[in-house]
Amino acid sequence: MDGKYPHRGSHHAHRITRLLFKSCAAQHLGPDAMLLIIHIAHTEDAARYQSPVRFWNSQLNETLGFKHPRKINIARAAAIEAGWLHYERDHDRAVGLYWTLIPPQVLKFDDRPIEDSHSTGGTGETFYSTGGTGSGTGSGTPSNPIPKPNPKEKRPRFKPPTVEDVRAYCLERSNRVNPDQFVDHYQANGWTQGKGKPIRDWQAAVRTWERNGLARESRQDQPRKQLTPIQARGAK
Repeated sequence: MDGKYPHRGSHHAHRITRLLFKSCAAQHLGPDAMLLIIHIAHTEDAARYQSPVRFWNSQLNETLGFKHPRKINIARAAAIEAGWLHYERDHDRAVGLYWTLIPPQVLKFDDRPIEDSHSTGGTGETFYSTGGTGSGTGSGTPSNPIPKPNPKEKRPRFKPPTVEDVRAYCLERSNRVNPDQFVDHYQANGWTQGKGKPIRDWQAAVRTWERNGLARESRQDQPRKQLTPIQARGAK
């Protein structure tokens, strides 16, 4: 082995993962190389940082989901060139030896969370715990949990519209739905539709009538058809 496996501090895998994201490494390495580095780092962690980890190319291709054999070579070369990965093997048919590195230009980065959470008042007060949970109070419990929907919370009670309500909405939409017919229809059906399903949004029902061409101008609003003298005598 040409290189000497370096001494590792605690939580090295977590640190190098955070630094990869903080330095936006994926933008110049590509996601494949970044995935390879993270996998190697956490495999080192699982081995308790005692020695380099060993992989055949076929193992890495299968684990990382690389469909083409060349993808591992390209990803590995990018990671090595950028200073994130050490790789060696004794000869062409030997297993590869790996360990992760932190490039010198990245060592100056602070590996705390990428950005602080801010209070709702905009004061910039952080909510990160000293224990490193990154999202909670000092006890490790979330300080700003996402509220869960209450299944028992009821919708606002439906209030049937008046004819004037419907007329105003129809004027706003410039449609030809007759407000009187609309209200009469649903009042007669107990403000239900289809198979007795209660209406919860009467505006949506107006739009449905509008699309379907229902209840357009009532007969008394339409101009009467002129009768011929013969038709007029017959109508008497």
